[in-house]
Amino acid sequence: MRTLEPFQDYYWDFYLAQSKAVQTKIDYVLHIVMTVERVPTKFFKHIEDGIYEIRI
Repeated sequence: MRTLEPFQDYYWDFYLAQSKAVQTKIDYVLHIVMTVERVPTKFFKHIEDGIYEIRI
């Protein structure tokens, strides 16, 4: 299982500003990223040296 480390408070500021429906989508994608061995590029893109973009 993977662990995710949000950078500073940016993630929480963004997450809490979203509607409950969007928060549910974010939770779903993060669950996939943490539990699936090979995450589809539909959800996940490598940017550089351990930095990834998660697509919601």
